[in-house]
Amino acid sequence: MGLTGAAFGLGFLFGPAISLFALEFSDSLAMPAFIAAAYSGLSILLTLFMFKETLPANKRNITKRGVLNLGTTALRMLRIPAVRLPLLLMFTQQLVFFAFESLLGLFVLSRLGLLGQGTALIFIYVGIILIYVQVRIIGRWSKRFGDARMATIAIGLLAVGLLLVALTPNQPHPLYFERRAAAELSQLAPSAVEVMVGNIGISLPDEARRGFGGILWFLAALIPLSIGAGLIRPALNSLLVKRVPDQESGAVLGVSASFVSLADALAPLLGGLLFQSLGASAPFTAGGVLLLGLFLISWKLGAQSRPSVAASTS
Repeated sequence: MGLTGAAFGLGFLFGPAISLFALEFSDSLAMPAFIAAAYSGLSILLTLFMFKETLPANKRNITKRGVLNLGTTALRMLRIPAVRLPLLLMFTQQLVFFAFESLLGLFVLSRLGLLGQGTALIFIYVGIILIYVQVRIIGRWSKRFGDARMATIAIGLLAVGLLLVALTPNQPHPLYFERRAAAELSQLAPSAVEVMVGNIGISLPDEARRGFGGILWFLAALIPLSIGAGLIRPALNSLLVKRVPDQESGAVLGVSASFVSLADALAPLLGGLLFQSLGASAPFTAGGVLLLGLFLISWKLGAQSRPSVAASTS
């Protein structure tokens, strides 16, 4: 799970770097999207022709009957008490974190005056922290705290990070010029969030308030947020696998992945509506409060001491 998380961190690092490079050498905002589509096509081909089946042939029929209907499998997994909370945590954290990803560009524009290249640099910064978490932190914390306690800590870090992000001062960076930013924005196509929820009005920050305070606060707020993001998915997936029999591990990970995909579909819509109706900080404040509540519930329930596989499936 740690290696999977490290790969996620590398994607967070190299994806924005490729986008930044493409924007520097192309006037088309579609170029990063075309590059992403090409990489997606390549990943499909690699999956089809290079991945080997690891499940023994004598167990495949059993598994196929169990996952024939994803909805049925999800309901079956949710009926297992030891699996229910990690799955709900997986969905909720992804809903909140992907809303953060989707709205980051609009938020840093309205608070810090950062445009596309600046946002890409922010993602690279987050990617570096994610990789550090996978290489230096997750193994030691997993041994020290266990997967359940580590997941609870990660939820708390995400909550604190989001609330700090929401409090980012409205102070553009020192190199910001409002007229130049307005000229560049007039040439941009709507963002993915705006396509879903309609035009989102953005008030550009006043260049008279330029300084380092806003960007430094934001970069500091991203540290607990990124550490929590780096810990949460490997911890929850490891926890899920350990709480079901071996022949159900693929099924529970499939349900986990489907919950992540559902959250990815809902996050831009819900986050965008909050951004549009209540202001730039609203999605991050709401997400932080939601995760803080889940952190308190998880800690109180003592998720780290939930029953083992044998007890949870009896």
